Amino acid sequence: MAMMMHDPTNVGDVDPEAEDRDEFHMEEMLNEWTDEPQIHHDVYPESDREENDEDEARFQTHLQRGDGHLYEKQTFFSGVAFKEAVVDYALRTGCNLKQYRYDSDKIGFKCVGCDGKEDGVKCFWQVYAAILPSDSMWRIRKFINKHSCIPNGECEMFEMINKHSCIPQSNTTLFINDS
Repeated sequence: MAMMMHDPTNVGDVDPEAEDRDEFHMEEMLNEWTDEPQIHHDVYPESDREENDEDEARFQTHLQRGDGHLYEKQTFFSGVAFKEAVVDYALRTGCNLKQYRYDSDKIGFKCVGCDGKEDGVKCFWQVYAAILPSDSMWRIRKFINKHSCIPNGECEMFEMINKHSCIPQSNTTLFINDS
């Protein structure tokens, strides 16, 4: 649609109906025009759910990922996540843990500490996790949560990290903070 603007300096043939028609079309377009809502990147849309919805109670536990606690039938997304949980446990307890089994579908750790006596009793603590073909998650299958050793903060699991490190170190034993 072509609109003609009235130019008072233009003298000659002026079509008053065309001016009225143009004015009518402009008013019609202005009435149909709506402003698009502004996009606010820091404003979240309102939810259909009520905040205090009593129908769905959320399951909460006092345990958190990375808190250094292990328990029977605990699940993990991957074998790496299980290993990280065992590392957190070793850091929390200061026990001397060592990996004794590593396959694509099963991983096991045991405590290699002793009761402090010469030719003393080996520790009984052991954890074993596996993923079965019927499961989609890694699960602790065997967990003997009984330490008969005296934790000294020395851990063979961390010695392997130091041996493969590029930083030369005179002492390959890692001592864990006694806090």
